[in-house]
Amino acid sequence: MKYILVLNGPKESGKDTFIDILSEISSIPIIRYSSIDYIKNVAIRSFDWDGIKDAKGRKLLSDLKDAATAYNNLPFKRITEFVEDISIVQEEFIFCTCVREPPEIKKLLDFYNKEGYTALSVCITRDSKTGLEESNHADEGVFDFTYDVYLDNNSTIDGFKGNIEVFYENLLQ
Repeated sequence: MKYILVLNGPKESGKDTFIDILSEISSIPIIRYSSIDYIKNVAIRSFDWDGIKDAKGRKLLSDLKDAATAYNNLPFKRITEFVEDISIVQEEFIFCTCVREPPEIKKLLDFYNKEGYTALSVCITRDSKTGLEESNHADEGVFDFTYDVYLDNNSTIDGFKGNIEVFYENLLQ
């Protein structure tokens, strides 16, 4: 089976930590690719972005991603091309992609709702990160979507790991 996990959550809620822990516990290869990865490279090469995700940097990334999406749907295309390339060499995998915008999340779920794939949206929740001032619409719209799974990250790292283990067991059933 090929699993597509579309991840979201407030900034610093634990999306990367989720993928790191999932990689530790999974017997299935975990592949990580964010919808913003390509855009980050463009920002570095063409806009001298320093790689810092402060309010100004996050706004730049959001604006560039919006432009690429409007122009030719590039972020979506990059994700689907990446998954296609993996599918050639891997029979089974869990592909984790961070996507902030609800229409883009829906587009991926609709695209991968087909035989041979299980696609789920996952929102990592962390109360201490909710309600922070946001610099762009993508960060502001995190909760403007109904996710398949809400994964709590409000306790210790061991508690979060326990939640991820339960999620993983349920995913494989």
